[in-house]
Amino acid sequence: MKNLIALFLTVIVFTNCNHDKHVTASETSYGASFVKASPLNGNQLLEQMQGKERLQCQFEGTINMTCKKAGCWMEVAMPNGEAMTVFMKDHAFAVPLENCEGKSTVVSGEAFYKELSVAYLKHLAEDAGKTAAEIASITEPKKVLAFTATGVIISEGGAGGKGTKKGKDCAHE
Repeated sequence: MKNLIALFLTVIVFTNCNHDKHVTASETSYGASFVKASPLNGNQLLEQMQGKERLQCQFEGTINMTCKKAGCWMEVAMPNGEAMTVFMKDHAFAVPLENCEGKSTVVSGEAFYKELSVAYLKHLAEDAGKTAAEIASITEPKKVLAFTATGVIISEGGAGGKGTKKGKDCAHE
């Protein structure tokens, strides 16, 4: 009888557990910690942003690159072939400077549309290590979908990150 009661209680506990995903041993968290709760993929994010300027959400994708100077932003692949820039809110934390390309990420915060000036686009290109010719070819402002992250989870970590300080040349508009 005791075994039957124990089994019954175990079933109740497991069926009432929150099934949201927490950070696993193969993931590294940066910034404010959060529970992964149905993050949007790129197509879902683009759909939900239609007719909106801002959206609080979680988003998942694949990292194309991170800021090489301070880890204050990263580019995440989007299904339309573009990349969405994810900024770390208020430079309060940084992601790894390298070894993140191709890794999965989930970010929590706010998606928004923003027009980036030519000067700022050139700044981002410099941070990304683009050539002088590539930087000089930037001549028009660009309206982009961007994201301000309060927290980031990266699968299998990377080099740097948590102890990285904001670079003196890394500033947001």
